[in-house]
Amino acid sequence: MEKKQGLKQTQRALMAVYIGMMSFAIIWVGLCELTTPNFIGLLQKETEMFFICKTVLVISTLALIPLALRLFKFRKIHEELINDTTPNHAKLLVYGMLRMDMLHFPMIINILLYYFFMEPGFGYMAIVLFLSSLFIVPTMKRCEAEVTESEA
Repeated sequence: MEKKQGLKQTQRALMAVYIGMMSFAIIWVGLCELTTPNFIGLLQKETEMFFICKTVLVISTLALIPLALRLFKFRKIHEELINDTTPNHAKLLVYGMLRMDMLHFPMIINILLYYFFMEPGFGYMAIVLFLSSLFIVPTMKRCEAEVTESEA
């Protein structure tokens, strides 16, 4: 019973972070679309900075999406999650936060750079990361499946 309660607390903590990051992104886009902040298009003339930012974010987006979606399937991580004896599932919390950060931080950076450069490519990458993060929503059923023996 105590193990189940600890899993529920971990799931709630992960869900709070998930909802917070997604809400921040949605509110930021809403504010920028409904108002005209001074920073919109601020860096449009910075071509070298644009090239570097675009290259780094395209590569990191393409690398982090499959890595984040498959993170819990790696043998070492899967075994750590199954063998975690702490009542609050500390490993699940750590790896769950890592997985969400791998998708949410690049998404927020892409959103910010979209408005700084007014370049649609950053917006498209943010949308792809947003949609990818819908596959890692930390529901109770998913948390239970990730700390049990099955590899489904």
